[in-house]
Amino acid sequence: MKRNTDANRFDGPPGGKQKEPDGGQVPTDVSAVDGRPMYYIDRPPTQALVIHCADPRFQTPFRRFVKEELGYGTYMPIVIGGGIHAFGNQIVLPKNFKVLWQQIKFAMTVIKVPEVVIINHEDCIWYRTAQTDHPHLEPGVRARHDLGHAAKLLLQDFVGTRIRRFWAELHGEQVRFVEET
Repeated sequence: MKRNTDANRFDGPPGGKQKEPDGGQVPTDVSAVDGRPMYYIDRPPTQALVIHCADPRFQTPFRRFVKEELGYGTYMPIVIGGGIHAFGNQIVLPKNFKVLWQQIKFAMTVIKVPEVVIINHEDCIWYRTAQTDHPHLEPGVRARHDLGHAAKLLLQDFVGTRIRRFWAELHGEQVRFVEET
């Protein structure tokens, strides 16, 4: 099997190709000598750093939104309970903030992502149960507040980087993403 480096696509056996949402062709029947599947690594430049919650109910909507609506074929995800919660909990959870900030700095300085997308969502289990710097605020209010606070800090430290923030609203069993400004 040969890799077509010009288009970042793969030349594979006839048939067995699955069309990806970004238009790429990924062979589904590539295997090693021992019969175990092998997978190609991504080579295109990373389009964005995307930070969102690890709540299992939202993983498919997050992934589809980032690929289908925002159009990022290749992005660097940071998936953590509460998403960007650490920006609003620097006093109560300083280690969480330190680790998240180190990951963001790595993405910005080493990977050199041109854009950051932060997403928080309605009915977040983390925000309902975690300690917080703002115990008087309802979980949803805190989560939205943290979106704004995170965007402000990111803009201060990474001048010129496009920062986008989204709120994921629940509508029954469906999710709608609304860009915050």
